[in-house]
Amino acid sequence: MKYRTSSSVLNRHVCVDFNNLFYKAFYLNRKEKPEFDVIPIVSSFFKLLTAWLREMPYEQLKLSMFLDGRPTRRVAAYPEYKAHRVIANDTKQEMNTSRKLILEIAKGLDIDVFQSPDHEADDLIASYVRAHQGDTITIISDDKDFFQLLVFPGVVIYRPGEKNGVRFIDSYRATDLVAASSGEDRLPIPPNQIRLFKALSGDPSDNIKGVPRLLKKHAFVLSSAVSPDGIANLLFRLPELSAAKVRESMPIIRKNYDIIGFDDDVDLTKCLVEKKDSEYTGAVLSGYPRLRFLDLRRFGYATKSANLTPDFLSDI
Repeated sequence: MKYRTSSSVLNRHVCVDFNNLFYKAFYLNRKEKPEFDVIPIVSSFFKLLTAWLREMPYEQLKLSMFLDGRPTRRVAAYPEYKAHRVIANDTKQEMNTSRKLILEIAKGLDIDVFQSPDHEADDLIASYVRAHQGDTITIISDDKDFFQLLVFPGVVIYRPGEKNGVRFIDSYRATDLVAASSGEDRLPIPPNQIRLFKALSGDPSDNIKGVPRLLKKHAFVLSSAVSPDGIANLLFRLPELSAAKVRESMPIIRKNYDIIGFDDDVDLTKCLVEKKDSEYTGAVLSGYPRLRFLDLRRFGYATKSANLTPDFLSDI
């Protein structure tokens, strides 16, 4: 059975890439304070989320958070996948403490939280988008990998860290943001070609290596094939030496293409984290007096939805 919210639930969704938001809140406070303190991190998490929700152009919305699991399939195919992302043990402990408290608070709010032990948040969000085709879905994340999902009508990416002032990204704006070069010779890449372009040129953020010494302008030409199956038909447009590199590297290209693609058929009914009632979250907050200044009532106001304002918040 595939997950889909019932017909009585709003068809305007906001999907939060949890780690993307969590890392912002965590490192924002760790840079300012040398000693670990969980309270400012938790406070920053909800304050950032509230501020971003206020920019959503919806009268009501359905909010969901998606957490990372181990990318089992990708690591099995490519052990070096994200292997360069090393976090010190003491930092991991601090993160786990902060993450646990944030999720404990979130359990009492009307938020669907999804997590799978074998899939990344990207896969869960992609599965959510596929399960809710036809609805309006805003994905909150600075990760450009999500641009692949802009091929679905109704999907928009909200990028909190976008520096040019345009935070809402549709397929047209995404095409301009993902380019094979910079400056006057920019070669914009549409969302349906991003996956193959990255398979050819590599993705340093995920430690994925592309075709050795392949120029990005050549990867741009080949990306119009959309999938590796069509590359052979475009090799005549490349210099012979570059074309030869690509022919030799087809196993790498196909592997990269598989790794970069989303698993968009995850059964989300098995990934939905059990919710708690509002009294539970109230009890959690009561154990942290310094968090009482965190006005979570604004969380409900930001979404303009009464069902996102639990009763216990009136006492905070």
